[in-house]
Parts: sequence; structure tokens; C-alpha cells
Amino acid sequence: MSLPYSDGFFWFEPASGRRVAETTGSSDGAVLSLPLPVFSEDLAGRVEPVGEVDLRAPRLETDRGFTFTLAGEPDRAYAVETSEDLRGWQEWRRVMLPAGFAEVRDNPADRPAHFYRARLAE
Repeated sequence: MSLPYSDGFFWFEPASGRRVAETTGSSDGAVLSLPLPVFSEDLAGRVEPVGEVDLRAPRLETDRGFTFTLAGEPDRAYAVETSEDLRGWQEWRRVMLPAGFAEVRDNPADRPAHFYRARLAE
């Protein structure tokens, strides 16, 4: 039985960060089926997270730095991880959220393109 997955899946052009589509997936509890929007070259997707942690307002700065807002439970530490292929993840930085959010900045110009995710630190 396939159940609708209520969170939005947002699709972006990786080079510009411009949102190009939103789709809704379905899950049987083990597999998530997700329709892809029409695209011509590269496509990056993001699940709108619900719950403990959220990466918000991603932006590419004029100096090629990358900044986003990490939001979660106040006074908790989160591990921000990066991956070049969405399969292998390495912890990049630990961030404490005294007020429930913090700005996080990376200077990815000196390394290959990569993805970010965050989890509650153990």
C-alpha cells in the first residue's frame, strides 16, 4: 500500500539555487517514490524537513561563500555533515543552537561541490 508523503520536495538548479519545481512523493514505509520534474541538465532536490532540525535560507554570498540558517531545539548541539555524492557523509562541524537557530557559513570554493545535512549530535 502506498501512502502519500506529506512533506514537500523542492527542486533547484544547482548553479543558481533557483527553485524550479515542487513535487509530492509516496511511501510504503520502506521505499519513498518521488516523481522528478522535467529538467534539462543538473537538478538538486531538498526534502522540506519536519521535526528536530531544519536547514533554511541557503544563499551563495558574493565572495562565493555559502551560508544557511540551522534551526532546531534551543540549547542543543547539531552535527552538520557534508557529502560529495549523497552516499558517503562526513561530519564537517558541530553547531550549538542557544536560541534555536544559528547562521552557518562555509567557503566551498576551495573544494568540490557538496551537499549538507544536519542531525542531533550524540
